[in-house]
Amino acid sequence: TSEYYNTFTFLEYSKQADAVFCFPCRHFSSGSKDPAFTENGVTDWKNLKKKLQKHSESSNHKQCFERWHLFKQSKEVGSVLSQLSNSHKMVVRENREYAAKVTNLLLYLATQGIALRGHDERQESTNRGNFLELCYLFASYDEAFAKKLSGSFNLTGHVTQNKHLEIAADIVKSNIIEKVQENGFKTILVDEARSFKQEQMTVCVRYTENLEIKQQFLGFVDCSKQGDADAIYQNIKQFLELAGIANIPIVAQCYDGAGVMAGHVNGVQQKMLQDYPTASMAHKLNLVLVEACKVNRTAAGFFCTLETLFTFFS
Repeated sequence: TSEYYNTFTFLEYSKQADAVFCFPCRHFSSGSKDPAFTENGVTDWKNLKKKLQKHSESSNHKQCFERWHLFKQSKEVGSVLSQLSNSHKMVVRENREYAAKVTNLLLYLATQGIALRGHDERQESTNRGNFLELCYLFASYDEAFAKKLSGSFNLTGHVTQNKHLEIAADIVKSNIIEKVQENGFKTILVDEARSFKQEQMTVCVRYTENLEIKQQFLGFVDCSKQGDADAIYQNIKQFLELAGIANIPIVAQCYDGAGVMAGHVNGVQQKMLQDYPTASMAHKLNLVLVEACKVNRTAAGFFCTLETLFTFFS
């Protein structure tokens, strides 16, 4: 009757043999087994309940029953290896999502030109810098992000920040170079950009994209060792070669009015003309700005004030 199936869940009946068997013992036994419940079948209907009770209490049956239970469980939730694999995939996905959020916060500040680090980034500091403060503000609205941020490997260290910015800069630079290469010609703009550590020059390129003029910054050229025209020319040439655009024709070159840059005999612009004879005359950017300021009273007043302040503090 159905009562037997409810009491002994391992029970199975063969209509062909007209006998009952033990399902887990037939399929999951690895050693000695009771042939009555695995091979021949039990047909003693009068004493069936006693035999089933005795069999259910045997150690071999209990082991088989446990294996059967684990097998069914693995089918429902997966094997141990599968569970470990799924757990690993989940951790990887969470780490990637966290890394993407941290990177986006970093790039947001960089895009806006906002300083990242603070003077005191300790936990008890009232101002840990814009980047960390933004991360903790974001964490207050994102529980998963907050959990990762509180860990030891949270991708907020200054070394990691610099590495992310370097990678982002390389991607942006590669996109600019690709556009210049597609365009087929360029204008270079080089000017002094002294830092507190060294003498350096900024290198910018000007090109067209869909008939629209684009002007982009490419990088710095170190001129701290030698500042003569030949050294600067070699540094610019090497920079263009490393960028992969040295073979792209130059149609114009722009420098300031210093003799070492714009000199028509031994200046940088003259040396560049030897390699790029199609380059037009060098535009003296500072003179262009001076002339522009002369016709703009607001700009003239602004620079006059700056000059007065410089003279006062000098």
